[in-house]
Amino acid sequence: MNELADWWEWADGTARLQLSLGVLTALFSLTATGLMIHIWLLMIVRNRRQQQRLLIAQRIEDELAAWLSADSTNSQLTGRLEQEMSRNPLARPIVVDTLYATGKLLTFEAQSGLREVFRGLQLDQWCLQKLRSGNWHEQAYIVRVLSRFQVHEALPHFRRLMGTRNATLRIEIITALVLFNDFSSVYAVEEANERLSDWDQLLLLERFRALDPEQIPDFSVWLEASRPDWVLFGVRLCRYFNRYDQMESLTDRLNHPDGRVQRAVLEALLFLGAPVDTPRLLDFIRTAQGECLTLSLRLMGFSGDDEAVAALKEYALSAEPEVRLAALQALKESGYNRQKLTEITDDPRYVEHLYDPLNR
Repeated sequence: MNELADWWEWADGTARLQLSLGVLTALFSLTATGLMIHIWLLMIVRNRRQQQRLLIAQRIEDELAAWLSADSTNSQLTGRLEQEMSRNPLARPIVVDTLYATGKLLTFEAQSGLREVFRGLQLDQWCLQKLRSGNWHEQAYIVRVLSRFQVHEALPHFRRLMGTRNATLRIEIITALVLFNDFSSVYAVEEANERLSDWDQLLLLERFRALDPEQIPDFSVWLEASRPDWVLFGVRLCRYFNRYDQMESLTDRLNHPDGRVQRAVLEALLFLGAPVDTPRLLDFIRTAQGECLTLSLRLMGFSGDDEAVAALKEYALSAEPEVRLAALQALKESGYNRQKLTEITDDPRYVEHLYDPLNR
């Protein structure tokens, strides 16, 4: 070290710079080599674990295949899977995944034996512990598993997580509560979550469509919800499931202050094509604007009574082209022919537009 210090003292600037660059290059090369070796070792460990998981999964699937073919009983399957989990700590999540995947292949009535195996391995307790984690992705998956195997002890945890801000987890919890027939908690979901986006509603509609008809809750309760998003969801459910028995409740929602709800109600009434309450609809038309007004006029075409026809004739002379066209379309739907429509309006181009084949 003394010799290096003496050399550094008497060396010029170029020699010092060359030495510094050499040291930095050596350190960079050693660091890069160390990182490459570390990554290589990690890849080896990862590949070995992946191969180990594949072997475990194959053994578990073979045991389940033997159980499905009645070659082994519930207790025998439970004992073999318990031995597999005791030998390797990686086996427990693989067993859960395999049992869950197998459960989706069976009907709901045929899953009693699988639920017995699931509880016999105490996987329900393991899943409940995982449900307390802060990872929403893991929680959403565990909610699916617990609802599939009807672990009722999970219901308090589901209610606790109801106020989550994560939309995916919230949808999984709502679906799970429906599967548990815990409709009181399903109805209370609006109190914990003010917002329900259109995308969330679409996902929930698809989830409800996959359920058996007897599992679907009485979603008309949401028509009386305090949150506009949940009222909107209730209206869309009534349209989606053709709830003609909710026509009066749907018509009552025309007085809702949220324009999205009003528009959804009108679209639902048009889709269902049920009889129209003309006086109430006329009251709504007097204050309606924009798309709500045009939809209301189209809906009036299903009425056909004198009061509705008189209102449609009045709006057929409106200064707004969309309103005029909607009124003429409604009159056409109520039975007016081309000649009568031409006599009503002062611009025959609207009638020509209605009968243009390209606009049908």
